[in-house]
Parts: sequence; structure tokens; C-alpha cells
Amino acid sequence: PVNTPPPSQRKGSVQRRESALSPGDMSAITNLASQLSKATTPVAAFSGPSDPMHDVRLETVRYEKATIASKLDVAEKTAALAQAERDAADAKMAAARTEVAMLENLLAAYERAESKMKDMA
Repeated sequence: PVNTPPPSQRKGSVQRRESALSPGDMSAITNLASQLSKATTPVAAFSGPSDPMHDVRLETVRYEKATIASKLDVAEKTAALAQAERDAADAKMAAARTEVAMLENLLAAYERAESKMKDMA
């Protein structure tokens, strides 16, 4: 039957189903889906010591905590180092300003002495 229309277009014929699943298969799938939706989630089912990954999760948390504590220690020491460097820079600045003032005074004293020596000559 080369020119036979598809079953959905035939007049008076019962429409054939397009799926390979029987109504019983569909019922079973619907029932299974309903049961699965009512079941607890895997995360809730595996919580606490019965969870096969429990020890791994505990170790991960311990390692994260130790890492954070180490990072805090480094951050505190970095802040202390920055403060020490700032204090050292402030001390260098104070020493440089004092040296500038002393050298200005010394230069002025040389200029006064030179002027007095010119007057004496």
C-alpha cells in the first residue's frame, strides 16, 4: 500500500499509538516516578555516621579550618610587618628631616664664619 495514509488520518480507524510503551508500562513508570518523588533525597538519606562520605567530609572541614587558621596567622603577621615597615619609614623620615635641619644649620654656620673671615681680611 504505497498511497495508504498514516493511521491518524484514516477515516473510521482506531488511532494507533506512536509509542512502544504499553498502557501498563506507562502506569508502572508513573507509579515509580510517584514513589521516587516521595522518597528522601540522597543527601538526607546519607547524613551522619552512616554516610559513606562522612569521614571524608569531616576531614575536609578540619583541613579547611586549619587552612583558614593558617591564613589568619599569615594575615596578622603581614599586618604587623606592614606596621613595622610603616614605623621604620616614619623613623627614617624623622631622621632625614633632622639631618636636613642640622645640615641647613651647619651650612648657615659656615656661611656666617666665611662672612666674618672676609670682614677680617
